[in-house]
Amino acid sequence: MGLSRYNRGQLNYPCGALMAESLTQTKCPQLSSRFGSRGALLAEVPRQDWPWWECCGLVLIAFLAYLAGADGYDLLTDDEIRYAEAGRQMLRRGDWIVPVYNGEPRFQKPLLVYWLQALSQACFGSNAFAARIPSAVAAAITLWATGNIARTMWDHATARWTILVLATMFEFVLLARMVLIDMILVACLQVSYAALLSAWSSASHRARTWWYRLSSLALGGAICAKGPIALVLYAFLLIPWLILVPWLRKGSALTPDADTRTDGHALPSWRPVPIASGIVLAALLGLPSYLLPHWRTAGQFTWQFLWTENWQRFTSVVNEHPQPWWFYLALLIPMSFPWTGAIASAVSLAWHSRMHVHDWRGLFPLALLGHMVLIFTFFTMSQTKVWTYTFPAFPSLALLIAYWLVQMQQHQPQLLLRRFRQAFGLGTWPVIAAAWAFTFWPDSRLPEEVRVPEFLSAVRLWGWCLAFLLLAGWLFSLAGASLRAILAYLLVGTLTLYALAVFHVLPAADRMWNAPVRQVADYWQRYPEAEVITYHVHELGLNFLARRDLVHHWRREALSDLYERLQNPAPVLVLADTRLVHHLRGLPIYIWHKNNRFVLLANFSPPQVQTD
Repeated sequence: MGLSRYNRGQLNYPCGALMAESLTQTKCPQLSSRFGSRGALLAEVPRQDWPWWECCGLVLIAFLAYLAGADGYDLLTDDEIRYAEAGRQMLRRGDWIVPVYNGEPRFQKPLLVYWLQALSQACFGSNAFAARIPSAVAAAITLWATGNIARTMWDHATARWTILVLATMFEFVLLARMVLIDMILVACLQVSYAALLSAWSSASHRARTWWYRLSSLALGGAICAKGPIALVLYAFLLIPWLILVPWLRKGSALTPDADTRTDGHALPSWRPVPIASGIVLAALLGLPSYLLPHWRTAGQFTWQFLWTENWQRFTSVVNEHPQPWWFYLALLIPMSFPWTGAIASAVSLAWHSRMHVHDWRGLFPLALLGHMVLIFTFFTMSQTKVWTYTFPAFPSLALLIAYWLVQMQQHQPQLLLRRFRQAFGLGTWPVIAAAWAFTFWPDSRLPEEVRVPEFLSAVRLWGWCLAFLLLAGWLFSLAGASLRAILAYLLVGTLTLYALAVFHVLPAADRMWNAPVRQVADYWQRYPEAEVITYHVHELGLNFLARRDLVHHWRREALSDLYERLQNPAPVLVLADTRLVHHLRGLPIYIWHKNNRFVLLANFSPPQVQTD
């Protein structure tokens, strides 16, 4: 429906409730018949000041929660190990331009993540806790920036719920506790976006200029963190506005000479835009992390990073990451937990908000929706699909869910209660069925590497805890609990699940995965002259745990090469896949340790070890 049928007086109402009433009763009867009281749901929330201490308190609690138990288990994935170890070697070698991992230059990512790792380990030591600090700090910055966006565009209640929703999303919690680059990238993008929206909302030319400068500096940080893809992701933030604002100007009675309302601007105050100074600031912060290694490596860094890590990842499958086109949509279901059930309603509300746009802030839900669609479409087109690629869309998703929650609480609380009841009911029975099946599934039919009783018990306990919380929430809602009580239960239950995972499941996985690695690191300290080889296993963090610069990771070498090396009189420690042990019988080897995943063997005998 066209906005031209509403005069300027109608658009200047300070509260959207009158406008919604006009729409549903007189101007657009089909909207009333189709959506009922949804017109009131789309009413603009009166803007209020946001207590700064509330934001800081929520962000600080989240930051401390992300670091809770961070020293209780070692690094678990290859990427975590590479970032942390490259930062350790950067600190040890004193070379802050060319990162090195396991004796080889590491050109896969720009320098920012390695700088942050080196600085954190310089302050807190080379350990898993120090390695996880940069991600936790970036998560806190992301929460603050995203909450500030909600406060700028809506109100303090939506800002509060934005922080709570985003801070408890499963993928956000994962990346806040992992040594990966994605949280750092999103933190820079969100700060840049928050500063940009603050500039558009500012009536002061001086303040607007400073906000633009901050936005440019944050964009430079994003470029320093991830590379050219940061510019693409930043463009995805701007493209919806470049489409929607001209549509607002053309489709309504608003004109450039009628850009004020009683409570703000009808069109964003985005002029003058300091494009030249913005480019200079972003370049000053972002380009050194490329130019310095380019100069030191005679262009090798630039070629490998731009070609292999960017273009080839988009046009071909790299590192064995082929996935179907629907991969990211399916992944959205678990990664948005516990807010998965709200996605459809939040997206629907954002889409229908186009019928009630009366100033540029009214376009914000559509801009967020467009941002999400662009990100998911772009990375779905990529041939290489990694689970973290669509993470930059999650702050926008959290904003939409928080907006929907606040609108429903204020205008349709009974309907929101019914939605929670339905979500608990729909989630309870599949989770109970899955927990039951996994509990009674024969261990012999599970992959051999996870047939560790302690780990399986921890996972089964977590599954039953999830099932119990969903069932209790469903019964709680059926018993007539208030909306406030349901929301509090949802948050407390989610935190309980995360605490159980951090303090019980992950340590069990760490003992299964990293205990042999820690043994190898300990033996290496006792036998420093020994050569260490990992054979057909992941890299496992031996460098990081043993504080050694070089481990021979053999993944493509033949067994004959290993035979030859074990028959050499020089001492060798080998960590190999357990399934390969039978190929080594007949050699002069000694089994030092063995479990379902790994076998530690050597060509020399430690005390009290029998020949195989």
